[in-house]
Amino acid sequence: MDNPTNELIDALVRLAIVLMPILGTILLAFLTPYVNALRNKAKASLGESQVYLLEQFAHNFILAAAQTAGLGTNAERKEYAFRLLREAADTYNIPLSDAQLDALIESAFRSLKNGGKVT
Repeated sequence: MDNPTNELIDALVRLAIVLMPILGTILLAFLTPYVNALRNKAKASLGESQVYLLEQFAHNFILAAAQTAGLGTNAERKEYAFRLLREAADTYNIPLSDAQLDALIESAFRSLKNGGKVT
């Protein structure tokens, strides 16, 4: 004869095996929005760091243009900084339009002109 305790344990194990996929699905349904929120937060954070990186590049490229021989006019310096910033954005796979790059350069130029630093 089987022991009633063994039968109870056997029944509980079978029940757990049946319920595991159901409980896993329910748990996954509750965790998915949380995981998606974390992923979106990471994307936003990465975007901010990319913008910061480009701002720093723009600042440094404008300083480099001012120091480069053969760049006499402000238009030539701006074009030089723009080209370097476009190459940096492409290297780091940061998709920006020419207008956005131009705005970054103008902002960095104004900051330098006012004696400030890009932060």
